[in-house]
Amino acid sequence: MSMTKKEFIKLADVLRKYPNLCSNDEALSALAQFCQSCNPRFSKTRWYDYINGVCGPHGGHIKL
Repeated sequence: MSMTKKEFIKLADVLRKYPNLCSNDEALSALAQFCQSCNPRFSKTRWYDYINGVCGPHGGHIKL
């Protein structure tokens, strides 16, 4: 199974919308490992940063 960048962003959008889903670090880590297994170019760090509002969906700065 292969996931695209758009699908990773959509998944992160859901997690951002419901912060209580992100409160379990173990579950979030397992989900990130699954994403990594679906696409070796998946960046856990960038994905976590987007979920936490540190960067935009493509890893860049957040537009104000």
